Amino acid sequence: MSAIRIVRMSTVALLGATMLLSDSRLVGGEIDAPAVVAPSLQCELDLSQQELRDLSGNNNTVQVVGELPIVQNGRQFSRQGFIDIPPSEALHCDNTAWTAEATVIPDANDVQARDVAILTHGGSQDGYALALRDGIPEFVIVANGRRHVVRGTERITGRTTLTGIINAQRRASLEVNGVEVDFLLLPGLMGLPEQGMQIGSDQGVRVNDPRLLGFIGVIERVRIYRGVPSR
Repeated sequence: MSAIRIVRMSTVALLGATMLLSDSRLVGGEIDAPAVVAPSLQCELDLSQQELRDLSGNNNTVQVVGELPIVQNGRQFSRQGFIDIPPSEALHCDNTAWTAEATVIPDANDVQARDVAILTHGGSQDGYALALRDGIPEFVIVANGRRHVVRGTERITGRTTLTGIINAQRRASLEVNGVEVDFLLLPGLMGLPEQGMQIGSDQGVRVNDPRLLGFIGVIERVRIYRGVPSR
């Protein structure tokens, strides 16, 4: 079963009928507000640090592969390097609410910077990613081998914080600078990704399809939460 997208209707209309769209997403009525899941910071990177380490207290291993010079308030990515974080207990995102957030400055002068991986975790069976396609942000979720995409509507420019959220009710959403731009209802939560996390790349078994090349621009900060951050 593919992802189910919800659009707002009156309660009467919901009880009266539901309708399947051609892309197999269900149109229904308003859903109850999702329960708040207390957030727990699982991994945090400040990429302006000379020696990168996990600031969450979970001691995730952080490995810089290649060249990532420090610039502005982060690190410059130009497909010459990426950050690798091997699988860990703290990054177990199976069957739970989960949030991935990255603050980035894409290179506005390079057209190749429009189709890039910002952050990926997992692979083709279970995982998630924050990415750009044609400069438009995407939150990609793979659950039980099925890929679902929550996509923005406009290209991002300048310093931007992207937040992909999956709550306990299987509602997946994408926020751009704290404003929700799209959401859908997943048929199920993610399982346990077998692969680790990459920042600025999509290495190994891909999450994105087709595979995206490495990020071009500056990445300042990455935060991963179990649960949903309060706003």
